[in-house]
Amino acid sequence: MLPNQFERIRHIPDGDGNIYVIELPKPPSVKEIANHDKPISDQKFSPPEIPYNFKDMPESEQIAFIRKELNRKDGGYWFYNNGNIEYMTGLHYMYCSWWKIDIGLPHWRDSDRDFFYVWDDCVNNPDSYGLLYICDRRSGKTYKGTSILYFDTVVKKDVNSGIQSKTDKDAFTIFNKLIRLNFL
Repeated sequence: MLPNQFERIRHIPDGDGNIYVIELPKPPSVKEIANHDKPISDQKFSPPEIPYNFKDMPESEQIAFIRKELNRKDGGYWFYNNGNIEYMTGLHYMYCSWWKIDIGLPHWRDSDRDFFYVWDDCVNNPDSYGLLYICDRRSGKTYKGTSILYFDTVVKKDVNSGIQSKTDKDAFTIFNKLIRLNFL
């Protein structure tokens, strides 16, 4: 697939018969898309690895690595996945790259991609009042929610965040998971 073949308009059903229409950014050139040089069978999302000698690297190289990751948080991430171009919003990229869940790092899932597309649209749409995310248990909503809370809070100045759950005890449990930093 070439960048000019990338489907920028996505129609994402909400489960109630409604459709979210999301417009994605224009993809960069082929050479700027991760995995462009790999065989189709090897194209998939792979989280970045902290260099094994990160602590011993010159400070300028450490800062460059961190800036690259923060730029991906701000601008999203493009990669080839089995011959198709995929776009991850910045929060989705941070979630799949750095947010530890019960199995380690989350795997790439189309349903998570679509969730983060809708979330990003809600955040950036001045007519949106937010998102009610109702789904089955074990779909990862707590992990996704705490990662959004964390990554949106730590990169902005003077931000307060909160957690709501069905009981104070459940909210406290989630808060404890958050402050123990699921972030790798």
